[in-house]
Amino acid sequence: YRDYVLATADLSGTEAHRRSVEYWRQRLADLAPAPRLPMVRTPESVEHPRFVRRSVRLSAERWQRVTDRAAEAGLSPAGLLLAVYAEALAPWAQASRFTLNVTNLNRIGV
Repeated sequence: YRDYVLATADLSGTEAHRRSVEYWRQRLADLAPAPRLPMVRTPESVEHPRFVRRSVRLSAERWQRVTDRAAEAGLSPAGLLLAVYAEALAPWAQASRFTLNVTNLNRIGV
């Protein structure tokens, strides 16, 4: 873990890091906002939020077919699932263009 932390700290002063930061600064002005989704009530009126988790399990064979098709399209499995999520949200969003913000752990090879 120590080696990983030191390696990522070393990246902060590199040309690649500078280019990456500049790229995203320029993109900020053009990024669409988060999807505006319909609500049953205002968030302020919810006293006890309730969350429901939905899940689906795929067999190993079916998952392999999904990941193979994703690879054929140049997508990682995570990229494919994010696209599916965006497609599921799109009919409910009030705009056709929206940004999804997801956690990305920036794992580098050390």
